[in-house]
Amino acid sequence: MMESLYSKLIRRFRFLIEIIRKVKNWPSLLLFFTGFKQNVTLVFRSGIAVKIDKSKINLVYYLIKIHSIARVVLTNNNMCKLVLSCSEELVFSLDDESSIYRVYVLSCLYKKLNIKFYQDFCEFYFQGKKVKYFYDQKDFSSVAVLCMTFVDEQYGDLNVKGRVVADIGAGYGDTTIYFALKGAKKVYAYEPIPWIVELLEKNIKHNNLTETVKICPYAVSSTKGNARISIPTTATDAASLKYNFKGADVIQISVKTVTPPEDVEVVKLDCEGCEYDIILNWLKSKLYDEILMEYHEDYKSLERKLRKLGYKVKIQLDRHLLFAR
Repeated sequence: MMESLYSKLIRRFRFLIEIIRKVKNWPSLLLFFTGFKQNVTLVFRSGIAVKIDKSKINLVYYLIKIHSIARVVLTNNNMCKLVLSCSEELVFSLDDESSIYRVYVLSCLYKKLNIKFYQDFCEFYFQGKKVKYFYDQKDFSSVAVLCMTFVDEQYGDLNVKGRVVADIGAGYGDTTIYFALKGAKKVYAYEPIPWIVELLEKNIKHNNLTETVKICPYAVSSTKGNARISIPTTATDAASLKYNFKGADVIQISVKTVTPPEDVEVVKLDCEGCEYDIILNWLKSKLYDEILMEYHEDYKSLERKLRKLGYKVKIQLDRHLLFAR
């Protein structure tokens, strides 16, 4: 089933209240959202203004959330700073989308997790336990995933407590650590990119999870052998066997058939397109109690197959998530 109408309306109403509180010309913004305006100059009550067109609609969300977290001050030449405390400030440019996104992510992490950054790792508390997380200094996506996993709790619908989890697309270990701290009995972490596996191993070791987590350093597919994977240099979380990215690095990796151990009860899939191969070509019966995946094209073929196997399916369109149980 789709996300309930009630929860969708509540979520949209709350965001509308945020808009009214933070944006001076909010009626113009609503006209922009409904398609009556092709572009709008967003004027915040903080004094900053930024021109938005349809190609930059995500910036509206990020900018409103930034204003909701802390005080924003316009400095000069379209530069702003987010004042988190008397000692912490984040600087961003209204002309740079990546700068705005970066500050949005960091502000959420500071506000929600009270995160502390060091040279090549960060620390925060989750479920009452201290997490030490090593990240790739050249790849901001290795930090951004912390927001999705520990702040938004993107995989919070999965009931992992006391269960065995297959984490397909484990990346640097954010979701693997999340499942372990949420009480998973065992986590099999599948990740094929060698330099990411090195940090994954480091994160598991430094969080004393080696007894709970088994790292599986290969990709999963309906076929086995070798394959070429496309890896965007500044967004390794988008590495894909299925899609080719312009300007991406391409490396040869080991691929194994999808054979998670028989004791696996819960599956998380975030593998940039491999979900279609796994669900449509490999899964032949209702092997797992729950499956939660990020889909990357049309979800309907996945939904049909899972329903045919006996699953009940829920779709979160805004997050591109499909949950089956």
